[in-house]
Amino acid sequence: GLLTNRHWRAGQKCMPAVFCAEQQLTAHGIECRQLSSRTQLEGLAQLRELGCGEVIIFDPVVENAHVGAVSWQPGELEQRFPGLKIYAVDYSVSGEASCSGQVSRLGVAVWDFQEKLVEIMQKYYPGECMMQSWRCSQLQVRKIRERNPEMIFKLDSENPFKIGEKCAEQYLEQSKKHRISNIFVGDDRIACSLVNRLLQCGVRIPDEVNVISFDNLDFSQYLAIPLTTWGVPIIRHTQMVVESILNN
Repeated sequence: GLLTNRHWRAGQKCMPAVFCAEQQLTAHGIECRQLSSRTQLEGLAQLRELGCGEVIIFDPVVENAHVGAVSWQPGELEQRFPGLKIYAVDYSVSGEASCSGQVSRLGVAVWDFQEKLVEIMQKYYPGECMMQSWRCSQLQVRKIRERNPEMIFKLDSENPFKIGEKCAEQYLEQSKKHRISNIFVGDDRIACSLVNRLLQCGVRIPDEVNVISFDNLDFSQYLAIPLTTWGVPIIRHTQMVVESILNN
């Protein structure tokens, strides 16, 4: 089973990984079922009904309520899907009561990395930090919100490019009152729109402000100013899972 989130991951780098996995597994006589679902539990239930014994999840798996909405409750997988093997190839946030054995996590501890990245950037580029309120950075966002709530982006659109334009407007407004040295966003498409809008307004990047994004999508290197971005190696993680399945 190949499970994606039809809303959150649409158009991002998981799709090439899904295609490669399906192609390789099918070539070796392993039947695949690809499914996009609203929630992971809903998708797992449907794939189980289709006879899948193993599922690769191309979506963040969160089991820590302090970070974001949990994907499932402790013990729920064993109860509902006994024997089902799950591979999480995107970032994975585990809680203290996370299940063991049934889920193989190849994801990066994104929330820890992001917090360290903010700390390092502010050390070398002192000043206020603006951040998009994305799921894996809730602890960091909370700290900024307590200190200066104006430094958190307001997301009032589902279109990432529109969000980027709004982020640029918020920066231009807040930079009149605050010395902002770093802007962190959780989506390269948002960052693309943000950078373009700031350049149109005469903001010099990175001389005046650094823009650091997340996803590491291919197009980020072809912008007017190549984007500083990082992400989870989903394609490499998927390849590791496929090789494991093929080698039994």
